[in-house]
Amino acid sequence: MRVPIRIIIADSSIFQRRRSETILRRRGFEVISVESPDSHFFTATSFQIPMILITQWSPDSIESPLFSTYAQWVRIARENHLLYVILIRETSDETDFMLTAQGGIDSVMTRESSEQNLVNLVKVGSRILSLERNLIDEIEKNELLYRRLKQDAEAGAKVQKKLLPEASVTIPGMKIAHLFRPCEDLAGDIYNVFRIDDEHCAVFLADVSGHGVAASLISVMISEFIFSIASFLRCPHSELGAGESWKILLSPAELIYRLNEQVCQDLDDDRFVTMAYGVVDFASGKFNYISAGHPGIIHLPFTGGVYIGDSTGPPLGVDADASFQECSLNVKPGDRLFIYSDGITEARRNNSFFGEESLTSTLRKARFMTLDDSLAFLLESLRDWVMSESFTDDISIIGMEIENSSE
Repeated sequence: MRVPIRIIIADSSIFQRRRSETILRRRGFEVISVESPDSHFFTATSFQIPMILITQWSPDSIESPLFSTYAQWVRIARENHLLYVILIRETSDETDFMLTAQGGIDSVMTRESSEQNLVNLVKVGSRILSLERNLIDEIEKNELLYRRLKQDAEAGAKVQKKLLPEASVTIPGMKIAHLFRPCEDLAGDIYNVFRIDDEHCAVFLADVSGHGVAASLISVMISEFIFSIASFLRCPHSELGAGESWKILLSPAELIYRLNEQVCQDLDDDRFVTMAYGVVDFASGKFNYISAGHPGIIHLPFTGGVYIGDSTGPPLGVDADASFQECSLNVKPGDRLFIYSDGITEARRNNSFFGEESLTSTLRKARFMTLDDSLAFLLESLRDWVMSESFTDDISIIGMEIENSSE
């Protein structure tokens, strides 16, 4: 894109000013002429378009007392807009190089130089200023686009966080605590916990491969899918015969199978989702779960010890016909269950990972802290490990503690 250029001629000789003006105006350039050598830089700053300054004034050497003043004028002019300075000297010597290198001069010519030489230098300056102006315009466009994308990402992050549990989740029969630290505004992790009925509570945590907008949208889709069928997890009264008890229509294995079909339809071939989904049966003391390519669920019995479940099937989105094995844990009051994303175990320091062993060790050390405090303790341990307040992957964990039915 052609950028308009204004030329300022600053010369104490009216003859030389008129001569340069005539040469350049004949070639279609817009020219402004000033006499005072101590004002032309400030004249230049009053225009918000690129400037070519043609001047005969400069210190004779960088040791001159005027040099610092001159250099300051140049700096002020360049801070306000694009500037290309052509210095006209009576003769050419080694000072030309010093003034160019340290005095902000772009080109030097002598008064004896031909008219064409002056025109050529102006054309070179015009070309350079046009390229710089276009570059600045592109940078400003990109900055505007970045700000808009940043605002959209922040708005999306707010929506995504609203799909997570409240800071203080209350479910009769169970204490809940959770921790979420996305590595970017939009995360690929999503989790939640909700009651199915008075006797059952469901929990899930999904980790979409990758980060950013795409991963975030997929995680939201998974959350919406689960909650959209939550009302079908139990039979309504009208569908039950006299004396029949409530029963779960969709087992964890059935729900994951249906979700996997949906994910395989919606995801690109290079994406997948790991996920853990489970249901606590308070009456029977059972926790039935599926771990689809996801890190193993951690069970800390109140009586001591630790159990780490295995993955019970492939990640979602890999094979629409994949089968998933449902597992079951016996849980009692005081037992704790933790479902987490691999951003925790893969938190890196140099070439070492935090790892599953450090995770279980940290949670066991915090066994007699409150559930919230145990996750805060884990977060501090992770920060100490990576020696940073931020992480390279999403950090998500949800903890549950079974309570006595009388509590």
